[in-house]
Amino acid sequence: MENTINNAGNAEVSAKGKGAFDAFLNLLSLITLGWLSHAFGAVCFQLINKNLGDLNSYISSPQYYNGMLKYGIASLLVITPVYFLAINLLHSQYKKGELSHNSGIYKWLTYLMLLVSSLTIIGSLITLITSFLDGNYTLPFILKVLTVIVIASTIFGYYLYDLRRKDYAQKDKVSIIVGAVVVVAAIIAVVVGFLNVDTPIQARQRLEDGKIQEALNQTYYFINNSYYSSQKLEDSYDLKAILTGYGFSTQNIVYRKVSDQEYELCADFKAKDQVLGDKFMPWFNHEAGHQCYTINAQKEYDKTYKTIQQPAPVATPETPATTAPAVK
Repeated sequence: MENTINNAGNAEVSAKGKGAFDAFLNLLSLITLGWLSHAFGAVCFQLINKNLGDLNSYISSPQYYNGMLKYGIASLLVITPVYFLAINLLHSQYKKGELSHNSGIYKWLTYLMLLVSSLTIIGSLITLITSFLDGNYTLPFILKVLTVIVIASTIFGYYLYDLRRKDYAQKDKVSIIVGAVVVVAAIIAVVVGFLNVDTPIQARQRLEDGKIQEALNQTYYFINNSYYSSQKLEDSYDLKAILTGYGFSTQNIVYRKVSDQEYELCADFKAKDQVLGDKFMPWFNHEAGHQCYTINAQKEYDKTYKTIQQPAPVATPETPATTAPAVK
């Protein structure tokens, strides 16, 4: 007991003048922990959205979850080693007596982390109960709330334990177990995330297909507007002149006049569309390979102009009826 008190006293003396370094390590460990928790939660949320979410919802579309998954995976790969480096360096400073575990900086920041974790748990429970009473007790929603509660509870429990810890001279079994669980969870999240996200090649293909869709859109608007003006389709259009000004390539866009009112646009796609682009366009949710779409310019004209409401007729004020003057 006396040795422990002496060690604590020596640590406080040795730590004098190192407040900036103490604050740096504590802030680095807590900020990276928050980032790590957010990244892990983001991966879990997007896996839930992809595999259990509503297929008609935007958050369940590849356009949304692919980006969030990539952010979560990248953050886990970078932040996880930074966090463990910071926390191990901090604990080694405590072990050597270079920094004090009883410093005000450590206690203030740790209690702040406990406060944030507590409020997160309380808020998640309130959200869960409120949504349940509103009838929103779907499996994806419950899993997301439980994910937040588990993450916040783990942080709260570990830092509450670490706050009460006295001896850093010996390796602590609880810290080792918690650290191992965090590492394993991060590895599993990264591996499963990679299995559910587009590869760089697929992402590149979708990027190129997106540009082709934009070029098709621009060609579609130009030809239809030309038809609206002249009420006829040309045998050919200078697609290069149409698209070059917008930065689109014309090599994959082919125009063919089918009839006086119909025309065909063809393009080569590298991959099947996954709910990207404008769903009102013919090439929405397209297949891979060479695809052609027949468009009736007259029908497009009718949809655009004949459905526009005509201005309401101006009401003419009623003329008050004249009455004969009263006979006196």
